Amino acid sequence: MNAKTKQVSTVEKNTIPEIKIDGPIVAIQYPAKVDYSETEVTAKELAAKYSHLKQLSVDNKESYSELVAAIADIRTRRTDVKKQEDVIKNPLNDFRKLVIDVSKKVRGLLQTTEDSLKAEKARLDDIKAERKLAQRRLWQTNLGTITAVLQTVGGMDETALKSALDAQNLYDFEALD
Repeated sequence: MNAKTKQVSTVEKNTIPEIKIDGPIVAIQYPAKVDYSETEVTAKELAAKYSHLKQLSVDNKESYSELVAAIADIRTRRTDVKKQEDVIKNPLNDFRKLVIDVSKKVRGLLQTTEDSLKAEKARLDDIKAERKLAQRRLWQTNLGTITAVLQTVGGMDETALKSALDAQNLYDFEALD
C-alpha cells in the first residue's frame, strides 16, 4: 500500500484493519497474478503420476499403501492451497468489510442531516401554506366588505356619497408630494 495515501495496522488477529487516510485515495492496485505452491500444471502432473492407482487389485497391499499415501499427499497439497487462498483473500475481505462499514456510517450521518433539512423545509412550507390561506381569507373578507359598500353606495345621492368618501379619505396627499 502506498504510504502517501494510507496506512494499515492490525491490532490483533480477526479484527478489521484500521485505515488512516492522509490524502485522497485514487485507486488501489491489487496484484494481477497470485502464485500458489501448486498450479494447474502441477495438479495435472500429480493426476498423471497417480493415475495408475485408479484400477488396483484388492489383494495388492503395496499398491493399497501407495494409494493411501497418494490420497494424503493430494489432501495436504489441496489444504495448503486453501490456506494460501485464505492468507491472500482475508485482508481483502477485511478491507471490503471496512469499506462497507464506513460507507454505511457516512451514509447514515448524511441521511440524518438530510432528514433534518427535509423536516425544516416541510415546516417552512407549512408556514407558507398557512400564510397563503390566511391571505386568501383576508382577500375574501375584503371583497365581501367592498361588495357591501358598493351595494350601499348604489342607493346614495351625490351629497351623501361625497361625505362618505371624505370621511374615508384619511391620507394627506400633499405631504406625499
